[in-house]
Amino acid sequence: MRRNAPPKAGDLVAVVGIGGLGHLAVQYARHMGFEVAAIARGADKVELAQELGAHHYIDNATTNPAEALQALGGAKVVLIMASGGKTVAETFKGLRPGGVSIVLGVGPEPIEGSSMDLIFRSRELEGALTEDPATGDETPVSVC
Repeated sequence: MRRNAPPKAGDLVAVVGIGGLGHLAVQYARHMGFEVAAIARGADKVELAQELGAHHYIDNATTNPAEALQALGGAKVVLIMASGGKTVAETFKGLRPGGVSIVLGVGPEPIEGSSMDLIFRSRELEGALTEDPATGDETPVSVC
């Protein structure tokens, strides 16, 4: 999670893509006091998501992730570790007004979205690199 992200403790943070960076993102988000929703494909990831600290698991193979996030009150941040423009579009509508989707997964698919969702719901879409080891050392969270 980037250090300047807008959520406060107790806010809903969604992590898309449980594996690799997604494992770490769920743990960081939980230890930072956020309500965490893990989003991945398949029911076989429920147990892993819970072990990592997720409060909620959304199987995007069987459930519309935007609707599921809105049913939880809307996410303040959606961290997208999985690559693919469709994944970004599917979760973007799960943000509450003022929320931000941060894309970390890179893929060849274009990201498509509606300007209505950006403007009238005051949502943001960002891309970010995972930074360098020095930045990680400065992050004030210990995941044990």
